[in-house]
Amino acid sequence: MNSKAAIKTYRYAILDKGMTFKDAYYFNSNWDEDHIENLVLEAVKYYYHTSGGWRERWPLSFEVFKSDGLSLGVFNVKKEPEPRFYIYPKNKSIDSTNQAGSSHG
Repeated sequence: MNSKAAIKTYRYAILDKGMTFKDAYYFNSNWDEDHIENLVLEAVKYYYHTSGGWRERWPLSFEVFKSDGLSLGVFNVKKEPEPRFYIYPKNKSIDSTNQAGSSHG
């Protein structure tokens, strides 16, 4: 059996936000229910990148549904923190206002 099937429409709800099937988000996937972890991961990535999930405090509980409302399960999803880099000069060795070798006069 292929790991990917025809594209299907699913829905997911973030239970931490009090969502249910009625107000669940839609997403399309070519993963089927036999590969539920891949299917859930697609829902999570979709939420993170398109619905403001990057602003959320994780972990979150997702419930994934078939389009007819049948629940495929509830999944607790953790997110690794993303690295952020802040750069501060340690000393000012280059001064653009005082160029070496310039002459005045």
